[in-house]
Amino acid sequence: MNLTDIMADLLVAKHNSQSAYEVYKACKETENSLREELMETLNENQLKSAKDASTGATATIATKIGIDIKDEKKVIDWIKNQPTLDADLYIGLIKSRFEGIAKTWLQQSGELVPGTELQETEYLTVKEKH
Repeated sequence: MNLTDIMADLLVAKHNSQSAYEVYKACKETENSLREELMETLNENQLKSAKDASTGATATIATKIGIDIKDEKKVIDWIKNQPTLDADLYIGLIKSRFEGIAKTWLQQSGELVPGTELQETEYLTVKEKH
């Protein structure tokens, strides 16, 4: 192929990918809107899950628990007072590493680490029957 043909093919491919992206974007917006509507409908009916008898699809509202650090100094002071934790590993607190420790502490003791708050996020899962 010569340079002109390559450039022409590239422009066609670019146009096609842009068109496909526009279709994808519109479909994704519709999906997100319907997902929101489904979650609202489940909540209005005080349901955590539902199953469509005709398709076998299920929708479930799940809750993700997270730990939000509100006061890093209090958290680091707490870490320093834990004999099983090496405080040097947490200088410049890495949230993802700390979150696992904080969740374990919450499960074992029933208490939040000082300087943190519990953050619950609801999300919707939809599964198709295969």
